Amino acid sequence: MAPNSDEKPTGESRESNAENADADQLRQPDTGADGAVVPIGKNHLDDRFGPSGEFNFRHRDNSSGTKWVQAYAAGTMLIACILVGFGLGYVADVQFHSDPWGKMIGTFMGIAAGFTELVRVLIRLSK
Repeated sequence: MAPNSDEKPTGESRESNAENADADQLRQPDTGADGAVVPIGKNHLDDRFGPSGEFNFRHRDNSSGTKWVQAYAAGTMLIACILVGFGLGYVADVQFHSDPWGKMIGTFMGIAAGFTELVRVLIRLSK
């Protein structure tokens, strides 16, 4: 029996079906987590750019996913400030031969800087 001229061989139809499925998948609109359709070309970075195309450095995403990261960074910053203050105080003690005073003043300045940054982050997170 001769194959009908309208029918495609089996191998070609599988390839064309795969191509059609890929093309159909590309035509499907993007949907967000809530099922709403996201406009073409719109993504989460578009909010960071102003109408004239300049980058908005003050844009903050305070979703729950980033709040714990900012809180963790604030705690780490507090510890880092105290350690840097102590280190600078130690260097001052060695340089000026004023053994306990440099470490004490440096540590207290590090504590003050660390808590100042901690309060700034907590105020920003509470908004």
